[in-house]
Amino acid sequence: AMTDLKQIRFEAERADLVGRFIHIVEHRYGHALAGLVERAKIALTDQPAAEVKVSLPGARFAAEITRAGLEATIGADIDRVTETVRQTIADAGVDTSAITAVFLTGGSTAIPLAKRQILSLVPQASVIEGDMFGSVGLGLALDAQRKFA
Repeated sequence: AMTDLKQIRFEAERADLVGRFIHIVEHRYGHALAGLVERAKIALTDQPAAEVKVSLPGARFAAEITRAGLEATIGADIDRVTETVRQTIADAGVDTSAITAVFLTGGSTAIPLAKRQILSLVPQASVIEGDMFGSVGLGLALDAQRKFA
């Protein structure tokens, strides 16, 4: 993989940016960078733009990301999730008008586009929100307990 990155740097119009990425990979700063991006993604739940400020040894820069840009990037994924929800309701033989409440949990359900699209399937339903950041881990722990205890 590193050989491929170095080849890309050789061919890139902005070799400096690819070099910066190689530095991040070589020094194993990927998790730190992912954490910064995740914080910005969370901020986009409530605001139209957020800045990712990277201040790692040898890699200092800032980049603005926008909610519109995020939604354009993940729109197809959100469409697939929405279609899965729609299909699940249909497979269950439930008329959408009979659904009175929707329970949203997990961080991705806080993304405005995801929330809008899912709720558009059942506009009359009230919304119940769970622990956005802990519920998935709790569910996995409960499943592990059931399987391995």
